[in-house]
Amino acid sequence: MDHRGTGVGVGGMGDDDSSSSSSTCVIKSYELKTTVGVGSFGKVKLARHLLAGTHVAIKMLNRARIRELGILEKVRREIKILKILHHPHIIRLYEVIETPSDVFLVMEFVPGGELFDYIVQSGRLHENEARRFCQQIICGLECCHRHNVIHRDLKPGNILIDKRGNLKIADFGLARAFAVPIKAYTHEVITLWYRAPEILLGSKQYSLGVDMWSVGCIFAEMMRGGPLWVRLRSFICRSAAWSCSIAACRVP
Repeated sequence: MDHRGTGVGVGGMGDDDSSSSSSTCVIKSYELKTTVGVGSFGKVKLARHLLAGTHVAIKMLNRARIRELGILEKVRREIKILKILHHPHIIRLYEVIETPSDVFLVMEFVPGGELFDYIVQSGRLHENEARRFCQQIICGLECCHRHNVIHRDLKPGNILIDKRGNLKIADFGLARAFAVPIKAYTHEVITLWYRAPEILLGSKQYSLGVDMWSVGCIFAEMMRGGPLWVRLRSFICRSAAWSCSIAACRVP
C-alpha cells in the first residue's frame, strides 16, 4: 500500500491550475488560486476569502465521481466528524458549500506540507522535536477519542505542519464514530506500516488502541528517519494469510 495514501490533503503547494468559471461563480466569497492537492476523487485549491483576506483550502468533490467510486457515505462521515472536532492540532473544517453537481469543503490551509515529507528531508529528528511532535499528535488524538472518534489511518502522510511548525491531524476519510459495545469494523484500514497487531491478524473488533499503536510507529519513524516495520510487517502479513489458509482447510 502506498505510504502516502490516495486521499486529498490540504497542505503544501502544487502547480497552477485555473478553475472553471462555474466554480468561481459558485464559491462567491472565495478567490480560487493554485491547486495544492489532487486525490482519487477531487482537487484541493488554495483560495482567498474576498472580505477577510485569509487563505483557506477548498476540497472540491464532484458528486458524479463520488457516486461512481461508491464513497458517498465516506464523504458524509468525514464531514460529520470534522464538524465536531475543534482542536489546535486537528485540521479545521470551516464550512460546506453544496451545489447540484459538487460539494466544496472549505478547510484550514496548512502551508508546511506533510510530516512524511519533513521526515524524508530531515532524516532522523532531534529527540526534543520528535517528543514535541508526538505530544501534539497525542493531544489531537485525545480530542478525537473524547468525542468517540477512531481515526484509523494515522501516518506521517496524514499529519500536516503549519507555518509555526506545529502539527495538524488530517484526512478523516477512514475515521469512525464508536459506541459501547464496540461493533465490528473492517480490518482493511491503516497503511500497513502503522497497523496494530490485532488488525494485522484480521480482527474486526478493535478500539482506540489501534490509533495509539500508530502513534508509537510514527514516533519511532521520527527517531529513526524512516518507517519502523517495513520488512517485518510484510512477513507478519504473509504469516497471517498463511495461518488463515491453514485454518480454512481444517476439517470440522
